[in-house]
Amino acid sequence: MNIWSWNPGWDPFGELQRQMDRLFDLTATVGRHLYQNWRQFPAINLYEAETDYYLVAPIPGVRPEDLDVTIVENTLTIKGERRRTSAVPEEKYRRQERWHGKWSRTIQVPDNTDSNAVTASMENGVLVLRLPKVPESRPRQVPVQVPSRNHAVTVEGSRDNQGE
Repeated sequence: MNIWSWNPGWDPFGELQRQMDRLFDLTATVGRHLYQNWRQFPAINLYEAETDYYLVAPIPGVRPEDLDVTIVENTLTIKGERRRTSAVPEEKYRRQERWHGKWSRTIQVPDNTDSNAVTASMENGVLVLRLPKVPESRPRQVPVQVPSRNHAVTVEGSRDNQGE
């Protein structure tokens, strides 16, 4: 008499677990890749000079008339649109890494920015914003003077003044 033992080679719950692990590994890999390659557009540099701040943003393919730059108090918003070239039909593309469409970038600028005097210029696809500092916050050099020998400097209430 043959004794048959039930020991299936296929474990449905084990297979489900393996498939779920593969799915989460793939999701983690894709998510990690997207996070590493994701950057806000446009990338900006904000640096400080003596009397101004400067914001520099490369925005190739964006025309100045497609830009909207606004500042409210210390919040600066740059909006724009990169238009698709109609020379190449969509079905002819084999790879597209340069995206098109509307975009927006908002940043906080330093509190001592004079928002009424901000200027913008664009040349060769690079946007440059000049953000002047308010005059009161600019550093001011204070000259130190040396009094002449015959003119003594006294402070009110000091001992030098009491005997006079």
